[in-house]
Amino acid sequence: MRGQAAVIFLVMLSGCASKSMTVASTSTESELKFAYQESGASSSITQLSITPEVELSFSDDVSLVASGRLRLDPADDLSPDKPTLDSYSDYSQPLTLGDQGTAELRDFYLEFDAGALDWRIGKQQIVWGQLDGFKNLDAVNPQSFREFILDDFESSRIGLWTVAADFNVNAWNAQVFWAPDSTVHELPDQGSTFSLSAPRFIFGANRIDFSEVQVNYPDSELDDAAYGVRLNTSAASGLDIAVSYLSGLDHSPVGRSFVTPENKIRLIQEYQRRDVWGLSVSKAARNFVLRAELGYRPKRAFSVIQHGELFIEQRDQVTAAIGLDLDGPGNWFTNIQYLYDRVENTDSALLRPRQEKIMTLFTRRSWRNETLFFDFKWYSAESFSDGLMRPEIRYLVNDSVTASIGVDAFYGDADGIFGQFEENDRVVFKLQHIF
Repeated sequence: MRGQAAVIFLVMLSGCASKSMTVASTSTESELKFAYQESGASSSITQLSITPEVELSFSDDVSLVASGRLRLDPADDLSPDKPTLDSYSDYSQPLTLGDQGTAELRDFYLEFDAGALDWRIGKQQIVWGQLDGFKNLDAVNPQSFREFILDDFESSRIGLWTVAADFNVNAWNAQVFWAPDSTVHELPDQGSTFSLSAPRFIFGANRIDFSEVQVNYPDSELDDAAYGVRLNTSAASGLDIAVSYLSGLDHSPVGRSFVTPENKIRLIQEYQRRDVWGLSVSKAARNFVLRAELGYRPKRAFSVIQHGELFIEQRDQVTAAIGLDLDGPGNWFTNIQYLYDRVENTDSALLRPRQEKIMTLFTRRSWRNETLFFDFKWYSAESFSDGLMRPEIRYLVNDSVTASIGVDAFYGDADGIFGQFEENDRVVFKLQHIF
């Protein structure tokens, strides 16, 4: 009910303004998307999304930013049943519109200056890190994976009710936040198009016959609150440096098995806290940007399986990534990224691989005064044997309308991050209108 009330309040607020406030900006983005799977004749998505945004100014130093999203999918093939949305806190949960849609409050925060502090209070998104499409240091907000990673991270990132402040300390800018919101990743329900099926995501269900599943979602906003600090500075040489610390819920669950008095094996999924230490560096030159990230998660909880039983153990995790943006000749733009992820002091009992190497390649070419674009995205893991390729052609019909057609093609075996969706290749048509 709290989430429903927030959506209703947003609609009322965007439709009226008192004499003491002015409308600084408004926009509404609507998107019509059709996705047809190769494996079936029916569409996996026939979706209409409407995303209104409004900024109200009360004075030169005080403003309110709000955005919502209405999403309707009459075909109802992506997730045939009504979404449970239990991973959201009571304050953040979208309003369900039967089986075929949701209405949600995306952002709702007050911005104001108070001396040396710049405050943002309300539902918002905090984006840390330097990489595109990697949840490495960008770990403050959870994500919706209802379409796996096919939806843009900006669109699928879930806002949290947060108190955040920015201030300067000598040559450093500091950002601190506190988020009493226990929302975690929105994972696809079983039976939906992109429900996770690789062994690492189903807690070894291919090796243990679970009779029952119990999910213990976090339910204490204060005890489960996240908090963190980020310091960043820009040197005269053009080198940007940022260090960060984050403590909060791990947005992905871990699992353990439990034998009931009836001698049944129950899978218990739960969410534990984790700390994330981060360092990011970027260097810009005339036609390229070089970026790097280093992450350290001490004693993070992982699922392990031994002798037919599922346990939770704590292990240190280290991640390192490098990325390069290059503006090439002929209107070509290329982004290459490489991520190395290693879990220390563990053995083969770990459900996920001890070390992972993921590479991405994004490239874009424009024609006709930047009205016609070709985009290509390639994600690769497991030494190139597991991956996803996404070519797309976009055309700017006019300043407010964009039409596009693209392909999402998965490859690899059923145990892979991407190969688990090998049967989900699809063609996607989109029409976007901004006014």
